[in-house]
Amino acid sequence: MNKLAHRRQRFSQLFSPSVPLIPPVVDPNIENLPMFHRITEALTYHLLSFEYWISPQGGLRQWLKINVAFLLLIGIPLLLFVPFLTALIMWGEKMTPIMNTILQNLLRSIFLLLISISVGYSLYTLIIHRKHIIVKIVFLAIGAISFGWLFYSWFGHYIDYMVFGLKYLIK
Repeated sequence: MNKLAHRRQRFSQLFSPSVPLIPPVVDPNIENLPMFHRITEALTYHLLSFEYWISPQGGLRQWLKINVAFLLLIGIPLLLFVPFLTALIMWGEKMTPIMNTILQNLLRSIFLLLISISVGYSLYTLIIHRKHIIVKIVFLAIGAISFGWLFYSWFGHYIDYMVFGLKYLIK
């Protein structure tokens, strides 16, 4: 709870009304400073006097604080996660045809499995209730064809590769 109160206090300070600026003053010892220190002192004075001229009430400084805070809160996570998300999207774009093929094969296999189970159960019930041997043979042939179709749909790519792959290797 203490962290939450601290964060609320920091957030309220960020959006608190701006504090009036003190007019900039040149360092009275500027003539005794080395050259680079005089240059930086002069640039600092000009920047502070420009800020004071634009916003003597400190609104510009407050506006910069808010924008830097939003940059830190939003910009850094975007900088860290956008390349990762871009790479993930590009990987997904490359993997979409593969996933589409996998999903089609999986759905086809599930569909054929359900058909084979229903045909097998129907054949089982029909064979039990039929007295004629020819009807039983026809039903068994239909069941064998449906199970062969299921087997080929699952392992057909491997069978094609084994049969046709060896054929092309022998040529």
